[in-house]
Amino acid sequence: MFDDAINNFPPQKLATGEWAMMRRDHLNNVSMLIGGVESPLKWESRPVFDRTRANAFKPDEPEWWQLPDGRSLGIIRDNGGSKRLFRTLSSDNGRTWSTPELTNFPDATSKFFGLRTSRGSYVLVSNANPAGRYPLCLSVSRDGVTFTRMGRLPVPVAEVPSLQYPHVIEHDGVC
Repeated sequence: MFDDAINNFPPQKLATGEWAMMRRDHLNNVSMLIGGVESPLKWESRPVFDRTRANAFKPDEPEWWQLPDGRSLGIIRDNGGSKRLFRTLSSDNGRTWSTPELTNFPDATSKFFGLRTSRGSYVLVSNANPAGRYPLCLSVSRDGVTFTRMGRLPVPVAEVPSLQYPHVIEHDGVC
């Protein structure tokens, strides 16, 4: 749908009615694609982070969601050894973004998945163990920015030594 775009998550609708998705190119530069209204092939690319500006930060597998106050929050995995997630904010429907900042949220350099539930909370499923891709955890946030609760999902380690690339679906108000 767009040249040199690796997107790990489907487009989501902005408050403007446009579609948007974070993506990275083959150099791991991160941008937001906005459009898809006139045609599924018509997108505008807006920069989020230029990899050549980074020292140790190596962005990968970015995701975003809309916050209750109308801002957009981007979460970006770091392959640069920080073992933490980065975040960035946009106040103009994804057209400009703050410089990604290191959070204290632990990460095993593995894909994660987040969503806003029908009750207004945000959930993030990830490998929140910097030492490896086990266990799989579910974290909860009321505001979509700060995650205050984290629980280990009950997956037997003997059967599956590593769980990665999770996804969450909400059905009838239950994730």
